[in-house]
Amino acid sequence: SLRFGQLSHPDDIPVEAENVERMLAGEIPFFQAEKRYLRKNGSQLWGKMTASLIRDDSGKPRFGLLLVNDITEQKRAVEALRERDAILESVAFAAETFLQSPDWRIKINAVLERLGREIGSSHTYIYQAEKDFQGQLRFSVRYEWVNEDGLADLGDPRFSNAPPESI
Repeated sequence: SLRFGQLSHPDDIPVEAENVERMLAGEIPFFQAEKRYLRKNGSQLWGKMTASLIRDDSGKPRFGLLLVNDITEQKRAVEALRERDAILESVAFAAETFLQSPDWRIKINAVLERLGREIGSSHTYIYQAEKDFQGQLRFSVRYEWVNEDGLADLGDPRFSNAPPESI
């Protein structure tokens, strides 16, 4: 089993320790925090923690009371909304940039870079869609942004004239 100190994510311990000291000193009656907890298997969960003290008649701390609610799913939902908002802002930036530029091709790299950085992607692409001689839809990369750690896919035959399911 894990001891209490092993349950907290190491990055959260300093702030929590400071609040415990303030509570013990009587500066604050309780505190709340959203923090990470570590499970035995090493995985992480987010919890909303409320800590308070039960004091005796003389005001001396006798017991600590700790309540933790698992908010992992709420955190994931908030992060998904943030990511969606970042994508929508990037798309709005792209639309505005393209409308203001007499030749949008000049601005395409800036737009792809912003979108890639916003979503934390190594690559962003603009594909051209065409139908082949049998009427099947095919995609080819026409524009690409690659972060500093990535390798370009533009020109790779796997990304040219590819069926939708391979993209």
